Amino acid sequence: MKKFIAVLIVTILVTFCLSNCIYASSITESMRNLWNKDDSSASSIRRMGGKVLYITQLVGYAVALITLTILGIRYMYSSTNDKATIKEKLMAYVIGAVILFGFSTVLGIINSFISGINV
Repeated sequence: MKKFIAVLIVTILVTFCLSNCIYASSITESMRNLWNKDDSSASSIRRMGGKVLYITQLVGYAVALITLTILGIRYMYSSTNDKATIKEKLMAYVIGAVILFGFSTVLGIINSFISGINV
């Protein structure tokens, strides 16, 4: 029971540390303003692609961080036999995280390169 309470407290503290105040408008309102503009050129598509890329990167980083936190907590509180299993999962996590960060970095570079091109 003490382990469960400790894990619960750590999870709550991590959640509080990662939470931010967001002052955002409705996505439908911003999309309506974007679609009702007379400027239907490639620049609006580039801006929208940049926003989608940013949101995708942010979600990917958040998922990777949460997964790392969960695996770390499980590793700290596991027995010696379970640590080997968690190490195997951790190796798969590291490979996946490297692929995620590399892919998002490459997409960011491509986006900045394409944004510099005038059509």
